[in-house]
Amino acid sequence: MRPFMAKWHALLSEWEKANPGVPESKWPQNQECREQLEEMRQGMLEYIRGLGQLAGAHNVEALLGDKPTG
Repeated sequence: MRPFMAKWHALLSEWEKANPGVPESKWPQNQECREQLEEMRQGMLEYIRGLGQLAGAHNVEALLGDKPTG
């Protein structure tokens, strides 16, 4: 998460300073950021599922409230 946050937080902060009061949804890089966030989220879910399996957790999908893609 750290590389993602370091990159996107800095870019968004710069834009917010230059565009005070403008909603984040108007940020030109909003869609790209959200796409990369979703990629990261999917990767984290795979990691969490693996940890759950190693730990012998039952019904990990129900706990996550998410279904695997692919």
